[in-house]
Amino acid sequence: MVMGNRQEFRAEFQYNLGGRCAKMLKQDYATEKVEPQAHYSPEEAGEILRLAANLQENTITAEQLRTIAREAGVSDENLERAIQQYEQNRRAETLRKQRDNIRKREFRLFVLSVVLTCVVYTGGMLWMARESMADSPITPSFTSESVSRELLASSRTCKIFKERRQHHDSITIQRSDGHEFVVGAHFGDVSFASISPSGRHVAIYDSETGNVWVVNTDGEALQKVVSAGESFYHDGSYSVVAHGNPVVGWSTSGGDDALRIQLYDGRSAEIRLPAQ
Repeated sequence: MVMGNRQEFRAEFQYNLGGRCAKMLKQDYATEKVEPQAHYSPEEAGEILRLAANLQENTITAEQLRTIAREAGVSDENLERAIQQYEQNRRAETLRKQRDNIRKREFRLFVLSVVLTCVVYTGGMLWMARESMADSPITPSFTSESVSRELLASSRTCKIFKERRQHHDSITIQRSDGHEFVVGAHFGDVSFASISPSGRHVAIYDSETGNVWVVNTDGEALQKVVSAGESFYHDGSYSVVAHGNPVVGWSTSGGDDALRIQLYDGRSAEIRLPAQ
């Protein structure tokens, strides 16, 4: 009924506007020969009046709107329903714009984290290349490097040691059966390590880069899982990983190890690590 009344109101308005414009055209016809004037069709006149109302920047109160509606034959009930529907549409549009702005901010954070990760990765590759050149037989070394071993974590299945060298840390995994494995990568400054309850995985936190790494207890399948402060996809949306050491602990999901990561908003996310 609201749509029908709107159409009737629009038709009546256009009809009255056309009649008034036609009357004005007849009145001005007599003076047309004396002084040429611009002529406008009823549709053009309606558009000019609409633009004039916008330029005036006036607002209409609800009571004035009711008066105009009564004069046009619109009932108060239909007008109230139309006002409520309009307000609902306006609120929905406001919420949509807010959600769009949030998505845009989250996307910008994600892009920034990707760029920073690429920069850190490139810098790490350049640094490792420099280290390889320094260790090459072509470049002689006349100084011995002192190595200190520090125990980071221990369980019934293995122990995790950090060996601090001149420019980097290396990680050694010593299993209960006597075998030792050196993780095939250099780290900036490893300040934390955690062994999963199953004894299959080790989480390593590098405080210099903010990266969290996971490796098998045989020293294989090293992978970076998250970085502190970066965007992280969790529960259908992107969240930011907490700064500092974000490792909360471990849990078990379907027989697999799951590393728990602290997020910036206080929640935690689980990263499932299938058995290798």
